[in-house]
Amino acid sequence: MSGRCWCRAAPLLPAGFGVLPEGMRDVQQRVRDGHQALADRVGAATVTTGGSAR
Repeated sequence: MSGRCWCRAAPLLPAGFGVLPEGMRDVQQRVRDGHQALADRVGAATVTTGGSAR
């Protein structure tokens, strides 16, 4: 998991959160899916330009 993804979300979470409420888990999953889709697009663009994603 990238630190970049979490630095923006971290302030929204309580310091000692453990089990997330059902709604929060759903939001977290959607955020993860969004990051994955974005990473896929960035990765595809990186491949076509010949750069390296890492």
